[in-house]
Amino acid sequence: MGNNQWDDLSEYFDTTKKEVTSGAADNILTAWPVILTFIKLFSTKETHHRILEYGCGGGSFAYKLHSLGYDVIGVDSSEDMISVSKKSHGDTIKFISGDSSVLLSLDTFDVITSIMTLQFIKNVETTLTNFSKSLRKDGLLIFAVFNQGYVIEELQSKQGFSNFDSDKDPKVGTKLFEGGKVRIPVYIR
Repeated sequence: MGNNQWDDLSEYFDTTKKEVTSGAADNILTAWPVILTFIKLFSTKETHHRILEYGCGGGSFAYKLHSLGYDVIGVDSSEDMISVSKKSHGDTIKFISGDSSVLLSLDTFDVITSIMTLQFIKNVETTLTNFSKSLRKDGLLIFAVFNQGYVIEELQSKQGFSNFDSDKDPKVGTKLFEGGKVRIPVYIR
């Protein structure tokens, strides 16, 4: 077992493997296209070229941004995820292990992306404050999180989530990974 629960999921979120897990595939097939479209519509490599990928996991989205010509840094709280990122993409992208406080030691960013990360942070206010301090004026914050309707459907079908405070208005519970072997607190806002 790694230093934190996300370390135990570093293989699960390694999207460089031939067979990608369903949770990682959801990010790739659902969130990535929307976020990439948004970045292409509202920024250019000339005006919004420096991007932070927060909660970068295995680093593949950071690499996708880099392949489009952006200067990218990936940050994740899991040292094992950062190891996977560096192994796959470390020759072209800087990856840093830590929480949002590490952003305060970096230059500011034109764009901050965060895909399916913020719902796992209990004190999200601190993270958002650090994002604000790390984002250039007129910069973009683009993120994806679980919506409450999805969580309600999953709770009704008894898949993916458990131990929520409510089945009708869920706010706090557990996200299940690896068939329930890894259980991570989740906050629906």
